[in-house]
Amino acid sequence: MEGYKFSRLYITSTQGNKARLVTTVNRHVLSFDWAPDGSKVAYAGQRTPKNQDAFNVDLYEIELNTGRETALVKQEGRDAEPCYSRDGGLIAFHSQAGVSNYFEERQVGVVSSGGGKIRYVTEKFEGDVFRGGNEFWWSRDGSELVFGAGRGTQDHLYKMRLKGGSSERLVSRLAGPSNFSISQNGDRIAVIKSFNSKPPDLYLAVHQESGLKESQLTNLNSTVSARPAMVATTIRWKSKDGLAVEGVLRVSANHRQGERLPLLVELHGGPTGVALEDFPNPRTYPTPLLVQEGFAVLTPNFRGSSNYGGKFRLANVKSQGFGDMDDVMTGIDSLIEQGVADPARLGVMGWSYGGFLTIWIISQSDRFKAASIGAPTTDWVSLYGASSGPHEGMWTYFGGKPWDNLEAYNRHSPRYHIAKARAPSLLLHGKEDVDSNPEIFQALTDLGVPVEFVTYPREGHGISEPRHQLDMMNRNLQWSSAGC
Repeated sequence: MEGYKFSRLYITSTQGNKARLVTTVNRHVLSFDWAPDGSKVAYAGQRTPKNQDAFNVDLYEIELNTGRETALVKQEGRDAEPCYSRDGGLIAFHSQAGVSNYFEERQVGVVSSGGGKIRYVTEKFEGDVFRGGNEFWWSRDGSELVFGAGRGTQDHLYKMRLKGGSSERLVSRLAGPSNFSISQNGDRIAVIKSFNSKPPDLYLAVHQESGLKESQLTNLNSTVSARPAMVATTIRWKSKDGLAVEGVLRVSANHRQGERLPLLVELHGGPTGVALEDFPNPRTYPTPLLVQEGFAVLTPNFRGSSNYGGKFRLANVKSQGFGDMDDVMTGIDSLIEQGVADPARLGVMGWSYGGFLTIWIISQSDRFKAASIGAPTTDWVSLYGASSGPHEGMWTYFGGKPWDNLEAYNRHSPRYHIAKARAPSLLLHGKEDVDSNPEIFQALTDLGVPVEFVTYPREGHGISEPRHQLDMMNRNLQWSSAGC
């Protein structure tokens, strides 16, 4: 434990008096809630501040008068975001439900203050709380719990009745499953809503006899209406093994049926990211401009994506580059068969896991005219040693540590196929990242494949500085237009 700087809880007066230390044990505090009567605090404590311990998080409760601490939830995986009921008797929280398997179902758990048996209230729930279920509102009598969750290409706000486990969708199309706030009596719900034709805005939903009535409170991006309109639709197809897959297709509102368009396929990261039927807020790929320039853009939710439950995510275990590539390719084939995509003008792009999948795909197929590859890995063993993230994800992917199952790590690594890559490629790299783009640049250069390698100073795995984001979007626009 030497050398760690732990995040701790303090209590201080609004008058600026000296703060009182609450958590004296060496645990890294991630989230907390203060009991309604002020007598206790529940908090999520991580074993160390290291990102590699992100799945080693338990819930504790401290009596503020005595300093007595109780372990509320102590089990495998991550248990966090505690929230007391109105009477302080129950605590809701977000949970990996006692497993460290990265792809498994996440649950909303409920436990009594002081400890006791855990109840997972979302075991038969229609939504997916992998990304949601971490912000809560309790009804006054503690019988109902409200939280956000994903389902397919949209996020929604749900009300769960703890007795019987029935649920009801309150508001559709949240712009992220935790973007809501509810009045004390529950009559008024403020939400940030998502739309496929305009950026998100703030809405108010008020309970009336006929149900919830929604009204718009803001119009923050009114100038978007002056730009060429874009249409986003959820499309569905079957992969090679029969798995049902969804994705979001974006085209110009002026697109005529039967008109073939150059198709760009954007592959999300994670692989537990998700493509939503919303208005894209670009920081990497300037989707609205790409559509305006005449491209169709497909963002597939290949196996491993969120919002489809644990079984769908688990379908990607020991299948990286194989099953998910099939999901992507069959989606492209479907759009070609429908007369939407021009098979002679295809491009592919992705970041992080999407970058891995992009270099894998162009090493397996010669059908793409251009590729944009951001923050990829070409070798899972190398990433295992260099990554600061929790290793449980790769243990799940490949059935153990590299020295336990080296064949699986190597089988899914693009390094052993990169000599077959032929697509002209744009490589985007944060200087502080441990990605494999320098290796890809050298390989494509040796192969005589057109390649451009861009490094952004001060950046890590994600590109955050606005000027760098603008440069990256411009480069992606130019690369796509020149290649496809």
